[in-house]
Formats: sequence, C-alpha cells, structure tokens
Amino acid sequence: EVGREAAQMVAREMGLVQDAALTAYVAAIGERVAAYAPPRDLTYSFGIVDQDEPNAFALPGGYIYVSRGLLAIANSEDELANVIAHEVVHVAARHHAQRQARATGAGLLALPGLLAGAVIPGLVGDLVTASVAMPAVGFLASYSRSQEREADRVGQDMAARAGYEPKALADFLVILEQDSALRHQRLGEERAMPGFFDTHPFTPKRASEAAERAEGIAQTGRPGIAGGRNDFLRRLDGVLVGENPADGVFEGQRFLHADLDLTLAFPDGWKTVNTREAVGALSEKGGMWVVLTLEERGNDPREASAAFFQEAKERMRIEVARLDAVEVNGLRAVRGQAVARVRGGSLSLDLTWIAHGGSIYRISGGIVGRSYTDEHRALFGRVVHSFRPLQPRERDGISETRLRIRKARAGEGLESLGRRTRNAWDVEQTAIANALSLGAVLTLSLIHI
Repeated sequence: EVGREAAQMVAREMGLVQDAALTAYVAAIGERVAAYAPPRDLTYSFGIVDQDEPNAFALPGGYIYVSRGLLAIANSEDELANVIAHEVVHVAARHHAQRQARATGAGLLALPGLLAGAVIPGLVGDLVTASVAMPAVGFLASYSRSQEREADRVGQDMAARAGYEPKALADFLVILEQDSALRHQRLGEERAMPGFFDTHPFTPKRASEAAERAEGIAQTGRPGIAGGRNDFLRRLDGVLVGENPADGVFEGQRFLHADLDLTLAFPDGWKTVNTREAVGALSEKGGMWVVLTLEERGNDPREASAAFFQEAKERMRIEVARLDAVEVNGLRAVRGQAVARVRGGSLSLDLTWIAHGGSIYRISGGIVGRSYTDEHRALFGRVVHSFRPLQPRERDGISETRLRIRKARAGEGLESLGRRTRNAWDVEQTAIANALSLGAVLTLSLIHI
C-alpha cells in the first residue's frame, strides 16, 4: 500500500516518460534480471521518470524507476541491467523497511513543506507539500553503505545469471560519478537536483570493488534484448535531455512557462523546485517557502480568495489579517495575509490570487515559527510583482533538446564531431556520456550527441 501511494506521487509530481517502446524495453530488461531476485511474494513493475538528473530508485512493493537522464549516459544494455538489478535487490532485501524506521526518527513534520501540507486545507496544502517533498527524498530515502554493498553484490550476481556482464556496474558508476561532478561544478550545490548519489552513498572504492568482484562472477552466455551496443543506442534516439519545456524551465531564479504564458522570479539563494503540479522555492534554512500553483479556471481573484478562506475556516483556525485588491503588471489580483494556528505554534501565510489567461493562479508564501514582518511582506511582494506574461524574446528562447545518435567518422575528434553535427553538448559532456576521453580519436561507430 505504501508503495502504491508513493508510485502515484511519482507519476503525479515527477511524471513518467510516455514512450511505449522505450518503456517496454526497460521493463523487459527489468523482468529478465528480476527473475533471479531473492524470492518475494510481489510483482515488479518498471518505469522511466521524467527527470534530467541520472537517477534510479525503488519503492516498496516492487516499483522500480530509472530516469531519462540515466538512460542518456548509459552506454550498454549491460550497464542498464546492472543498475536495475541493484534497485530490485533494495526491494527484495526489504531495505525500505529499515530506512522507514530511520526516517520516522527524523520527524517528517519538521519539514516546512510537510507541515504546511498537514495544516493548510485542500489543494494548496497538497501542492505546498509536493513542491518541497521531492528534494527531501534524498535525505529520507538514503541507503546505508552496508545496504549499498549488498545491492551491488547481489545485483551483479543477478545480472550475470541473466546473461549480462557484471563489470558493467563498475563502468557505469565511473561515468555516473563524472557526470555528477560536472553537474555540481556547473550548477552549484544549491541548483543541482537530487540524483542517484543523493540516495545511494558513493565512495571512490565502490567502482573498483565492483570491478574486482565481477572477476569472480561467472556470466551466463545469453544474448541481450537489444542486438548489440549500436541497437541499444538506437533505442535511446530522441530521448529528451535537460529540462522539459512542457513543465516550464528555469533561467537562474526566474521560472518561464511557454504554454501558460507566464514567468516569475524567486528569491536569490533559495532552492527552486519544479514539479508537475507546482513550482516554488525554499529558503536556505528551510523556514520559509513560496509556491506558484494553478488553482482553477476563472477571472475573479476575489471570488477565488473568498472560496479558499471559507474552506480554510471550516477545517482549521485561521485569522485573516488583511485582504487587498491589487494590480500585478496589469493583471487583476487579490493579496492577503493570514495566520494559521497549528500545534505548537503558528504558520504565517502571504497569499496572492492573480487572474491570467482565463485561469486563477495562487502565489503562496509561508513562514514557520517566525512572526510576519514588513521585511517578509516586501520579500514575498517582489515575487508576486515579478509575475507577468512572457515577452516574445523569452518565449523564443525556450526550446527542447533531444538525444541523437550519430555515426562518427574515422579519425574524427569530439570537437570536430560536435561542429559537424551541431551538438548542443560541449566536448566534456559528450565525452562523459560516451565513456570517452576528451582527446579520443574516434572510429566508425555510433555516439550520443
């Protein structure tokens, strides 16, 4: 039951890649390795999450996921099979039950977003929770090193029995570590989203230990589902890389959404989060948050605010301090402040409803454990008044990037290949994704670009 509920949240908040052929291929690999898993009375299911960061994770009950970002840097079916086998072991060994005990001790309601979701009624509570819950997954779901070693060891054995090269796990861990280092270098710690190593502790020895262990594992001679590496790469052709424009994109702290024709900017230094149902930011110390949600169809922000407070008063103790009709960059809006009484204290709210394009949007700011001040009003006000329709140049600058498989020419280098194919990746990223050195001289073979 816990797994089903979590799987629904993954589909709702992260989204699943809607590519039937690629999903079926990943599932076929998963079913093949899961056939050799330690016995459990459950059926495994496999999906691809719409996440650019290379990631793989498992939920209780046998729900296994890899991200499109992980597929984009995988170089063989053997690598992918070892990663999936690793996640299957986490389920089969009931590592989730052990993690849940540790997570409970951390106190879930101490997380501002989860606290807000518990006390704010209706849709806004769900969306505030969603906006900050996903970054917390890395903390709440982190495996111990002993669990990781068990998943590596048993997973490699499972992959080998299913016909895959067990050393491929070591090869992939090296690439994954290089990709993670490059992302953190370019994005910074505050912008990099949770990935595989946030939930799976990594040490430099882990890859070498996996390589040494593979030497003692007998591999079953069995062809892969794909007909070799080239066929494997062709199956990845067209995978989306980078942010998904359908869910909006970030340029620094500014969020832009072409389909909804809107943009707004979040406070500098705050951790930004974008899910399928909300976009928002959390202050550095976690005591404040601000979230944008699409509330309903309509053109009357005052009516929307009245409906919200009516529902709130039926469910909880809430005091409205002020409610003013305002204008936000030519758009009708209502902005108010309120205090919600919760166990152990209060939650200060700064709420704004804006009518735009036939819909009502809500910008919800919250402060936990502190009094609302003029400084807070000014801070949330800057976010509110940054909301506006997109400018033509901003709309034109939003585009999607997809993985393409191209044939390298003999003697060609990555730099000349990039110029010839108009590669969006630079030489360093291309080298990492293809497990090549920066100065590699290429042969006639397929390559990610």
